[in-house]
Amino acid sequence: MLEENRKLPPVERRLEYLRSTVIYERESISVLGVMRKGRIDLCTGLKGVSYDKVKICGGESRDLSDVIINLEDGLKDIDAKLQEHTERLTESQQAIKGIISRLPEEKDRLLLLARYYDGLDWVKLSEAYGLTRQTLDYRRRKTLDYLEAEEESNHFLSDFT
Repeated sequence: MLEENRKLPPVERRLEYLRSTVIYERESISVLGVMRKGRIDLCTGLKGVSYDKVKICGGESRDLSDVIINLEDGLKDIDAKLQEHTERLTESQQAIKGIISRLPEEKDRLLLLARYYDGLDWVKLSEAYGLTRQTLDYRRRKTLDYLEAEEESNHFLSDFT
């Protein structure tokens, strides 16, 4: 797939890359959110019980406050990763919008936003627009050709690296 992307024109390659980044970041944020909730629930449950030298893990007697501290440190790490992913997602989304905003026609901007920003596949796009996949692909290609011509004359992609 990477080899196929190298054959694409610069604008389309950039949009495909950003689209895959947006999908990855959304999935990462979802996973980190689930992990964070699980750790919060676990920490909250552990704090609500008295744990003076209880046997845990392999029959070893230890104070569970160490376990709670480790879990809370893990939560801080997850929060930091969540913040980092959120910032990268926002940057990618802004880059997509910045590239697409160069188009003169609203209908073309909406089509590319639905495809590259929202990540809709061709089946969903066909249903939403009431057009065949071939018609949508023709409009997408014509729109990307316009952006390619803009890139050749203005070199605007260097703003989105």
